[in-house]
Amino acid sequence: MPQMELPLFPEDVTEINFKVAYAKRDGRIWYFNGQMPLFFHDEKDEDSFRMFMAQLHVMGVATQSEINRAFGFNPINMKRWVKKYREQGPSGFFNKKRKRNPRVLVKEVLENAQTLLSEGLSPSEIGEKLDIKPDTIRKAIQKGKLIRPVEKKMKK
Repeated sequence: MPQMELPLFPEDVTEINFKVAYAKRDGRIWYFNGQMPLFFHDEKDEDSFRMFMAQLHVMGVATQSEINRAFGFNPINMKRWVKKYREQGPSGFFNKKRKRNPRVLVKEVLENAQTLLSEGLSPSEIGEKLDIKPDTIRKAIQKGKLIRPVEKKMKK
C-alpha cells in the first residue's frame, strides 16, 4: 500500500505548493493547509489577495515563483507586494491612497489665468504674467480647466 502524502487537500483545490492550496467557493477565495483553512477573502478584494500572497512568501510558506506559477502573474508584482509587506506590514495594503492637490493651478491662479485667456492673451503671455510655465496653461486648456474664448468670424 502506497504511503499517503501529508497534508491532504480537499478535492476542489488548486495547489500553490505541497503546503498550501486555494479554492474559489461562493464568491470567495479560500486558502488551505491540508484540510485546515488559513485565510479567505472576497474574489474582488485585490488588497487582501496581494497582502496574503506577500505574507505567504515572507513567512516562508511559498516562494515567489510558486505563487507566480499558480496565479499566472508577472514576477515584478510579487516583488512589489513583498517589499510593501516588509516595509509597511499588512496594513500597508489597506491604507487609503492620498489624492494629490494641484500645486500650481490653485483656484485663484485658475481664475486669473481664465481672465487673461478671455482677454485674448496667449498661454506664453499668461505664463509670463503669472510666473507659470506656458505648458501648464496649455495642459489646463487641453483638460478643460481653462476655456479659450470662441473667436467670432467677421462677415464679408
